[in-house]
Amino acid sequence: TTAADAVSTLNSLLRTELAAVDAYESAVGKFESRPVVAQELRRLRDQHRDSARVLREHVTTLGGSPSESSGAWGTFV
Repeated sequence: TTAADAVSTLNSLLRTELAAVDAYESAVGKFESRPVVAQELRRLRDQHRDSARVLREHVTTLGGSPSESSGAWGTFV
């Protein structure tokens, strides 16, 4: 695999993580009346944010430009 292939794969994973962050963010708003559920949703959202951060770092290290949005994935959440 070339660096470009790796960047493409990492960016695909990054878009998936960004879609997950969007989905959990949306879900949190729907469960504010249930603090325990909302807290767990925030925790899961934050894990996906951390994963997205790591993926961005890898893309940058390989000389690529990290995806900024979830792209098509975001239309499903």
